[in-house]
Amino acid sequence: MQDFNAIQFLISFLSPEHFLKYLLLNLCPSIRRCTLPSESLSSIISLPEFEDTLILQQILILIYNGLKEMRMFGDLQDPDSYFIERQRIHIQACGYESDAEYLRTVMQSDRSSMKKSKCYSNEILLKKMIFHIPYCSKPPPTMEPCRVSPKDFDPGCPFYYLNTLEDGQRAFQNLLGLYKNRVPDLVLPDVIALRKEFKGIDAFMFSETFLDFLMECFVKWYRKPELWKRDSPDLILFILLILCLILRVSKDRSICDSYRKRMFDFFGPCPKLENRSLLDITKELPNCRNPLVAAMIKRVISLSHLGRRNTPNQ
Repeated sequence: MQDFNAIQFLISFLSPEHFLKYLLLNLCPSIRRCTLPSESLSSIISLPEFEDTLILQQILILIYNGLKEMRMFGDLQDPDSYFIERQRIHIQACGYESDAEYLRTVMQSDRSSMKKSKCYSNEILLKKMIFHIPYCSKPPPTMEPCRVSPKDFDPGCPFYYLNTLEDGQRAFQNLLGLYKNRVPDLVLPDVIALRKEFKGIDAFMFSETFLDFLMECFVKWYRKPELWKRDSPDLILFILLILCLILRVSKDRSICDSYRKRMFDFFGPCPKLENRSLLDITKELPNCRNPLVAAMIKRVISLSHLGRRNTPNQ
């Protein structure tokens, strides 16, 4: 399980430009030899290193997870129950046969502790967390492990994408298998109101700096037709996830007029796209071989009316 608190604090309290430069310089340290933090963000993104869209993909994964993980900055009545549910879905989405198997793997791989793993006691603890039952010394013999619901297998759950390499591969294999067999109804995570201390999250999401960065990521992907029908998840999946989030936040949270104006400008005609709109181009990509991407394209199209001027916000 990943802790996104540091990313969330940086998003909330740094300027969008400083935050994005921080990510670029740390996720691609080789550019420190040829640029400085004082350089403009656009000049840094134009460096040859960022023609490799995998680096930009990693940056968007961090940003998306930081924007979506709600335990700390969401206005939740019970953040601990939210986190327990998040763990349950994470464990089962990674493809472990049982919750105990996952816990044994985690405990036995902890090289920082010299204590012997007690798999049985840990199994009891995990069952207590998952089923919300009072603590008991021995789990009931009829207790069956809780299985992840199809609605939980959507590409919008933030914790699928940033795990250990092994867990990430497991999660994607399960997720892709489910979508290849039968695309489930796509139910994205709820948009939750922000605590007042973290209103900077929305300020970042609707900032001109971040929207320009997101457009630049899309342009780099769009200019490489060989990426359009790639079978593996790539940069476009996370661009689409963030687009969905922006559109849904504009509807479900109270945002100021200046944020909404920037969003409309972002989704309108763009010189970098030959004066076409990102939404119009997205509608032309329905035959993507990756079922996750295809499902997200469909979702973006269904929300696209929220990104257009003079359209009822519904």
